Amino acid sequence: MNTYTYIWADYGGSRGEGTVRAESRMAAYMALNEQGITVLRLQEKVNSSVLVKVIRGNHFSKSTFYRQAALLLEAGIPIGEILELLDHHNSLLPVRKRLSAGASFTEAMGAVEDLCSHQEISMIEAGENGGCLDVVFSRLADDFTEKEAFEKEFRLAMIYPCFLLLVSMMAIAVIIFQVLPAIFALFGDMSVTLPWPTRFLMAISSLQGKYIALAALGIFIISGLLSGLGRYEKGSILIAKKILQLPFIGKLCLMKDLAMFFGVLSMMLESGIVVDRAVENAAAACTNGFLRRQVMLAGEKITRGAAFSDSMTELPCPIIIQRMIESGEMSGELPIILQHAGRYCREEAHKRIKIIQTMSEPFMMLVTGVLIGFIVLGIVWPMLEMMSVYL
Repeated sequence: MNTYTYIWADYGGSRGEGTVRAESRMAAYMALNEQGITVLRLQEKVNSSVLVKVIRGNHFSKSTFYRQAALLLEAGIPIGEILELLDHHNSLLPVRKRLSAGASFTEAMGAVEDLCSHQEISMIEAGENGGCLDVVFSRLADDFTEKEAFEKEFRLAMIYPCFLLLVSMMAIAVIIFQVLPAIFALFGDMSVTLPWPTRFLMAISSLQGKYIALAALGIFIISGLLSGLGRYEKGSILIAKKILQLPFIGKLCLMKDLAMFFGVLSMMLESGIVVDRAVENAAAACTNGFLRRQVMLAGEKITRGAAFSDSMTELPCPIIIQRMIESGEMSGELPIILQHAGRYCREEAHKRIKIIQTMSEPFMMLVTGVLIGFIVLGIVWPMLEMMSVYL
């Protein structure tokens, strides 16, 4: 079933708009005529949610689109027909209309801001001008495929420890607030002095109602303050900089973004895009706001005439990356060297992800075991003292 929008009018001169779902355009007309509606215009509604999935935010769909488009271009099929073949939900209808009006493919894609990023538009423009659009599409498909796999691995590495921590804390909270009060009620009439672990656990388990609500309120307020700070440019950059300064996670985030940046930059330079424009467009590959700003500053230095290797000193790169960039610039093989730099950063990120995946479960088991052992100690210790008194 497709969705159609229509404009109706009546004999009194009134007009309005509406939507109707039907199998085809003719079926929509017939359904409206049966209702006595006079239709002035009827057109299929573009499914914006599908548009987002196909082109904008779904890397798998983008990689599929570019891969299939590259194969069809190699087969000699014109780009206009390719869009019709791949556009199953009329998501690319605005682009097809601009192509039919005589615009170039780059102009048609660039006119619709939600479709492609600036780096994609730049590469498409270079490929269209150089007559190698199929090669550019293949590179974009490889880039999105690799980016999707890398980001999926990164997200899983971040989610898994947090999930283990949440489950462990929930289990311990149930023990402290539900089980321990019933046990500690037995210690109320004991004549012995309770040991400090037991007194500490009794104080924690007695925090009911308002104290828990106050703690939750405090967490909510802190989260709101951080969220509000992140909405301002300086605040978001400050938060992003602090994230990169974290002991282990910061290095992982830095290597992930640098791997994306160097990979995209190498691909754009190989496509014939000038270096200052390539750096500016490749900055979008950095998800960290502080690093993205540093890349933009490096691009401005290049525009003012600075060497590429000198401008890269703005980035918090490892010294080995700086030396690789200097060597690539001197040898004239900068795109290849940037590929190696991106591969180096990716391998460093993979190592840290592997460490997180390997150590998170034993670490959480150790923390949980220590907490459970402390709880058991707080229960058993007064029992042993009570037995010693009566014996």
